[in-house]
Amino acid sequence: PTLVWYSQEARSYSLMVCFGALSFLLFVRAWQRASGGRLRAWALACALALTTHYFSAFLILAESVALLWRWRHSRRWPVVGAVGAISAVGGALIPLARHQEASGRTAWIAASDLGDRVKQVGQELLSAGTHSITTGTGPRSLWSVPALALLLGAVAVLVWRGDARERSGAGLAAVVGAAAIVVPLALVLTGIDFFQDRNLLAAWIPLSVVVGAAFAVRRAAPLGLFAAAALAAMGVWVDHRVIDEPGLQRADWRGLARVLGPPSPSRAILVQPGFVAAPLAVYGHRTTPLAGAGVQEVAIVSQLPLGGAPPAITGLRLVQRWQRRQLTLLRYRVSGPLTLTQPALAQLGPLVLDQGPKPTR
Repeated sequence: PTLVWYSQEARSYSLMVCFGALSFLLFVRAWQRASGGRLRAWALACALALTTHYFSAFLILAESVALLWRWRHSRRWPVVGAVGAISAVGGALIPLARHQEASGRTAWIAASDLGDRVKQVGQELLSAGTHSITTGTGPRSLWSVPALALLLGAVAVLVWRGDARERSGAGLAAVVGAAAIVVPLALVLTGIDFFQDRNLLAAWIPLSVVVGAAFAVRRAAPLGLFAAAALAAMGVWVDHRVIDEPGLQRADWRGLARVLGPPSPSRAILVQPGFVAAPLAVYGHRTTPLAGAGVQEVAIVSQLPLGGAPPAITGLRLVQRWQRRQLTLLRYRVSGPLTLTQPALAQLGPLVLDQGPKPTR
């Protein structure tokens, strides 16, 4: 379900999984026999993955280290050449990556609690993606317990009933998948913090292979087939719930933009949290920092639950409250122009003040 969910978001996610899977397949073939053709095909797949999503680098890094170790006594230089070609592609992307980082669009990741992000990744992995479909409001599915039981049972069967070849193949996939998660987590200690579940989608590929290998143990074939079918059925049911229940779907930004109407220089938009300003800009409400400007309307847009009564703002009257799919809009109006001051904003809590077109004073 996690892969299905994010395949509907930014196009780079589905492509990262596609090229990452191709990279891993060709990596396995190069692991078996490091011919020139196999290494070139693997390097090309890695280059495509890198140019699709930067976090593919961690899957590719694990594959590269594994191949360099596997062929350290023979075929060393062809492997070094393939890894060098991939590194050249990655190096060429560094200026673009730094330019994109300077925009600050991913600053919200490091600003969020690392413990919560690690917990979410762990929950998704240990439940095969059935634990939660993240829409900004937390867990939405309770299938995690039976899914976890199936996964742990499958791994136990692999360990105690699998033969040496089955365990070796699954172990290789597990090391590659774990490295694709542990390395970016370790980088957080250096101040490079982009650790987030959607950035780790490439790790699902080798880890899914581990689960598949566990279900495919020959000495437990009937049981493995049943367990695989049960886990797949759980995933399909979670996907069905998301499609069928509006409350589990994404925030309705289009509906919010329709309710807000055209951008107005006399309206200030306060967003909570700050990244809410980005999707609003897609629908024409391009935001610029505003301080002390005169406005006739204040719209509060939040992707966080607003419990209790709407906040009272001195000099403004609540005229509309709209809620749909994890989004809340509170619209206030005033009879004459109002100058927003810091004391007035303090009544609203930690909100980010933004405005549509450049305000007239």
